[in-house]
Amino acid sequence: MRMFTVYKNQINGYTDAVKQGFSWPALFFGPFWMLVKRLWGMAILWFCLLIAMALVGQFLETATQRHVQDPESLDTLLWITLVAIAIDIFLWLYPAFRGNRWREGRLLRGGYIPVATLRARNPDAAIATAIAGVMA
Repeated sequence: MRMFTVYKNQINGYTDAVKQGFSWPALFFGPFWMLVKRLWGMAILWFCLLIAMALVGQFLETATQRHVQDPESLDTLLWITLVAIAIDIFLWLYPAFRGNRWREGRLLRGGYIPVATLRARNPDAAIATAIAGVMA
């Protein structure tokens, strides 16, 4: 069982449950997960960052092919490549660790309030348990 925080909108009564901790879907789907979870600004930012890193990768590939004969240039390109790889890894891991907190922030800014934090098998079960607890 996983830990969820259930949020309820005071105006329209909608509810949503956010899993606490690491988000596997955010790790594997990144900006597409952000779009599904309505994190528009973060999705646009992440798409732009990933495109920029793809362009850096393309530049590094072209630069490497041009400077194969110059060992000093290759050494510099190697360090730039290692930094680019580290940034790429960061861009995929960071949403997995922070994504659910971003969702909670979006809900709070949208007028939702936390109703309960509880263990459940899935978000629907968390919502049902929270509603049953509030009604009782």
